[in-house]
Amino acid sequence: MSDLIEASRLYASSNLSAAEEKLKRALSSDPKSGQARVMLGIIYIKTRRFLLAIETLESVLQEYPEQFDSLVWLAVAKKAVGRFDEGIELCERALVLSPKDPAAYNTLGLCYLSTRRVPLAIESFNKAIQYSPKSAASYHNLGLALRLRDDSYEACRAFQKAIDLDPRNEGNYMQLYRQHLLIAASHDAILSLEEGLRRIPDSIAIQDALAISYCRANQKERGEQLFRNILKARPGFCHSYSLWLQEEGRFKESVALLHEWLEIEPIQGMAYFCLAEAKSFSFDDGSSLIERVNAIIDRPKLKPIDHMYLAYALGKAHEQAKQFQSAIENYDRANELAFQIFNEGRRLDYDVVRTTNDCLMDFYSKDFLDENKQRGSSSETPIFIVGMIRSGTTLTDQIVSSHSMVSSAGEQPFWKLEGTRVTHQWYNHGLNVEDIRYLEENYLAVLNGIAGPSERITDKQPLNYELLGLIHTVFPKAKIIHIRRNAVDTCLSIYATHFGGGPNFAYKQENIVFHYREYLRLMEHWRTVLPAENFIEIDYEQLVADKENVIRSVIAFCGLPWDDSCLHHDEKVSTVATPSRWQARQPVYSSSVERWRNYEPWLGGLLELRDVIHPTPCSPVFKS
Repeated sequence: MSDLIEASRLYASSNLSAAEEKLKRALSSDPKSGQARVMLGIIYIKTRRFLLAIETLESVLQEYPEQFDSLVWLAVAKKAVGRFDEGIELCERALVLSPKDPAAYNTLGLCYLSTRRVPLAIESFNKAIQYSPKSAASYHNLGLALRLRDDSYEACRAFQKAIDLDPRNEGNYMQLYRQHLLIAASHDAILSLEEGLRRIPDSIAIQDALAISYCRANQKERGEQLFRNILKARPGFCHSYSLWLQEEGRFKESVALLHEWLEIEPIQGMAYFCLAEAKSFSFDDGSSLIERVNAIIDRPKLKPIDHMYLAYALGKAHEQAKQFQSAIENYDRANELAFQIFNEGRRLDYDVVRTTNDCLMDFYSKDFLDENKQRGSSSETPIFIVGMIRSGTTLTDQIVSSHSMVSSAGEQPFWKLEGTRVTHQWYNHGLNVEDIRYLEENYLAVLNGIAGPSERITDKQPLNYELLGLIHTVFPKAKIIHIRRNAVDTCLSIYATHFGGGPNFAYKQENIVFHYREYLRLMEHWRTVLPAENFIEIDYEQLVADKENVIRSVIAFCGLPWDDSCLHHDEKVSTVATPSRWQARQPVYSSSVERWRNYEPWLGGLLELRDVIHPTPCSPVFKS
């Protein structure tokens, strides 16, 4: 049997190292063998030796410029080393030769996706599916592209189709799980993860996702036991576990786990970031977090995401040490990396945002709200807590939900997902009463499913402020609490916070400032059209300075009898699954008031907002 034939057999059985050896022997006899070089190039790609693959496949194309497999696989290698435009050009050459090849379309889509040309990526993946309807990889990649387009439900369907076609692929379950999180479909997330674990029982990633899902669905014992099983199987694998412990207020346990993780894997960023989130900045050997992170942050082979987490950790550590210039320099570095990782290509189109807000203000006029208030729900269950992110919504939620008659549903994406769709339909076709009933029934089901039956339930999704016109139309008896904070303090806090793939205005100062100004413009409209009996505004700074009177005014506004527990929210804190997990467990404190002045010389564009003055609250502060 010839070496080339034997190499093909070994390659087909996934014995790549033996196949590589046979191919090299074949090439020593026949250095010009195109078939041997193509197969060797593919093996280099599958074993992540991309530069060798590029060199090998380019040599083939120099002699055979229309060798199809070389064009497609070379595009894969070019994408892997970040040469995306070259990959696109190679795929286009391949598709001239074979216009219906699914692999070429899939690779083309991945190159477009890597450069955030999302519409072109979606078009390419759909072409790949058209010519190969059973390609799980193409459905998986389509789901990733649809997510970037914020097409949440279509993305779920794409990932589910990928699972149906390839039920033993761990990555398909993980991406569907992440998509379920984006639409708050926690029950569906658990069902799909349980299915994945039945099919791939040794998957640590699926076990980890299922453990955190159980914990957040109030199956805490079941989730924590699964976390412990994971640690037995893979010591140090504790990122989700340590963060959940912090959400539960078990900071000492979280810190102990993170120290153990760093003993096993010292060159990584997430553990240091989690330590900084827990306000743990020193180690038993006397070293500081700053010293440890500085020793590794500039290593040339450090992954960008590790570099980002380390920069956030340093920012928090320097701020704790009151070294504010060093803190802001690290926040600058962290934001630059976070933008590249999460928001590059998620364009914040200023004109679209302005036009959208203009339409909201035009449509949800005072006349519209007055004309339709009888069509809404009679329920007084929801209490909406809104404002710009990092303005005090979590604190306000903790205070209000400390009341014996109030439960908290946390932050729900319901209105962002359903409300945007309905508002678009109403704007183009007029109000539909059936939509009101649909939104009422489904939203109350979401609240009750999370908080249980309760007389009042808070939803502290800050960005619900964008849809207050629709919310008031559906729930005209619901109370809306708008918490405001100094503009520069708010935007500095946004800048110093890691949101993952959160809002598309994060990580760039000019985007944060623009979005804040649009928030002010939209809130000015709601202030003029919402009835005073439904809408109250409080200032974070006033809450800090005159806690009891402000809290009493809020509780009275909600139509609730007074409950002293509201003055002691820090003594009754449940799970806090937001970046405020530490702050929410502290008494009301003043150190965040005018925090920005510590950073004034280095704040750049954020200082544009220092002259913003909020109007006097539209509801008077309660006086006993």
